[in-house]
Amino acid sequence: MIYTVTLNPAIDKTVMIPNFSKDTVNRIGSSRFDVGGKGINVSKCLSVLGEESTAIVFLAGNTGRQISNCIKADPKITVQETWIPQGETRTNLKIIDPIQHTNTDINERGPAIDEVLLTKTFSQLISVAMPDDIVVLSGSLPLGVRPTIYRDWTRLLQNCGVRVFLDADGEALSYGVEGSPFLLKPNRAELSRLCASPMIDKADIIHAGSRLLGKGVSRVAISMGADGGLFLSQEGCFHVLAPRIEPRSTVGAGDSMVAALAYGTSKGLSWFEQAKLSVALGSASITCNGTEPPSLETVHTILQGIRIESI
Repeated sequence: MIYTVTLNPAIDKTVMIPNFSKDTVNRIGSSRFDVGGKGINVSKCLSVLGEESTAIVFLAGNTGRQISNCIKADPKITVQETWIPQGETRTNLKIIDPIQHTNTDINERGPAIDEVLLTKTFSQLISVAMPDDIVVLSGSLPLGVRPTIYRDWTRLLQNCGVRVFLDADGEALSYGVEGSPFLLKPNRAELSRLCASPMIDKADIIHAGSRLLGKGVSRVAISMGADGGLFLSQEGCFHVLAPRIEPRSTVGAGDSMVAALAYGTSKGLSWFEQAKLSVALGSASITCNGTEPPSLETVHTILQGIRIESI
């Protein structure tokens, strides 16, 4: 079973604004609303791949109810909800400028979660998770959540034989690495902040990824936007590139990559095959609007054009 954990879900409002500018009035060309949050995005993409998952989410208010209803409409996603008694699940604004080819995210913090709710939810998870199950811990931490939570949960889960995938940023990532997750998926900017060093070229990224392997992480997947992804483990190291694609939205592309890796791991695919699928699914996702998951047909088409370089 694959479990995804989203401590800070959201409704993502994506707007298209040609020639978006600051300090002036901008006119929205089009807009859409999607259920978001990194773990939820992973579950949505797993569903496209035909894989069931359990989405563990913390929800509040009317926005939380909207999210709950949307996720429950997918028959391949089982929802485990924890309701926060006060506040409102956040709404995030994604501004896409198709002329200047920019994506601007304006994200709310989200409602505070107290330790009692966190402990109760984690106790439920660890009581049902079995050895070789996968738990995806991803996304930002809301108010009231200690920055060490991903590290602490990773250690406890992996002591039970559960494989933890971590996709986070800032303190949540730096502490999370100390838990030696099975798989780590930073992007280039997150890796740079983690290492407090610029990732100027591929050699810098490979060196940083290799250091993470030396800290006990079994697999490292580094997303690099149009430059594909770098995949490092004891099973092999690859630079995977997809055909050039005109993006509609890059929101959720990294989550799609994580979904492919979780799917591939659960199905026993080789690291080589997982790397290919990860970049194909991530690339397919940018052809969609908002955080809408791509079709399998698009994924299979992109797979045909994947290029791989051994490192």
